[in-house]
Amino acid sequence: MRNLPGICHLPDQLYKFYRFDPQFNESRLKGEVYLANALQFNDPLDFRIDVLNNTKEKAPEFYLDGWLDHKLRELNFRGKYHREEIGNNLLKDDRDTVQLVWQKQLEKMGIICLTPEIDNILMWGYYTDNKGFCIEYNTENLIHDIVIGYVNALDYDITQHLYEKRDYKVDPFEIKSYRLLADQLAIAEHFANLFSRKDIDLITNDWLRNQEQESIENKLNFLKNVLCQRMGADSIRYDAERFTDPPKLFLDKSKESIISKYYRKNSIWKHEKEFRLTCSLGGMKLIKLCSANWIKSIHLGCHMDRFRMLQIAYLLYEQQLTDIPVYRMYKNNQQGLSKVEVDLSRLKNSFAKIDMEMDSVFEAQNCSQK
Repeated sequence: MRNLPGICHLPDQLYKFYRFDPQFNESRLKGEVYLANALQFNDPLDFRIDVLNNTKEKAPEFYLDGWLDHKLRELNFRGKYHREEIGNNLLKDDRDTVQLVWQKQLEKMGIICLTPEIDNILMWGYYTDNKGFCIEYNTENLIHDIVIGYVNALDYDITQHLYEKRDYKVDPFEIKSYRLLADQLAIAEHFANLFSRKDIDLITNDWLRNQEQESIENKLNFLKNVLCQRMGADSIRYDAERFTDPPKLFLDKSKESIISKYYRKNSIWKHEKEFRLTCSLGGMKLIKLCSANWIKSIHLGCHMDRFRMLQIAYLLYEQQLTDIPVYRMYKNNQQGLSKVEVDLSRLKNSFAKIDMEMDSVFEAQNCSQK
């Protein structure tokens, strides 16, 4: 079998752990997913401090509308003269400029951290205090939904830039000769039938919706190029301490370059068994999963009290997700965690009380914020 990129073969189960938070519970159960950036992570060694400046390998000189100019524009360096200054400083290997661009890359890289294990005691403890919940996402629809949500969250100017200047309206296989890497073409081929004409109705991106003269095929090509050029996914390699060479500032054709930059951590974190989804230019964006069956199951922490269980059940009924399996974790006799299914229908009689108590909670929150 061909060695396909990680995004082409997601694990069958992928879970995200959440603390119980009345401010965000509803959003998460609506299918909203936050793309954090690396600067927000709790591991100070995640994403190395140093990078190797390989700008000259990618672009021997700076010129307007060239490769380096496009890259800097995507990183939100405004003004052509400012980009020219930054570009020339990179070519001179000015270390402050290299670090500035590296920080911009980290700010703009959106990341979703998931795990294939539901019974991981440390994960429940770290991220939920055993009082929160865990969502199992439907991996069959996850990539499709993330691409649609990502496109809808893209800035107006960046959307126009990618569409017109970076040829995202062109079929990926027509631009392969001069830009796409082998792995990117493999992604485009693997997901060739992922998007269809009905997906155009799901696009709420202002710039794309305003392009009424553009064909549906061009807009579908935009989705395909976002997937194969901006998305990535892979399991974390827990061996960062064995690698002393810094990753390259701009990625090359080597898969090792991509792994080293975005998918490598210290072995002390190996118990997390993290699977990471990355979205270039997606940092600090809230996206909405759009498939009808985006969620596969929900698991409640073993220390979640009845009132919190009722709130989760109430929100599921509000979102018409009552057919989703809900499980409660419990401590088994083997010093581990197991799960038992919860019958939500038995909790419906308590919803009137939930209405009153939740109203008082929200009222107290609003008062505290004034």
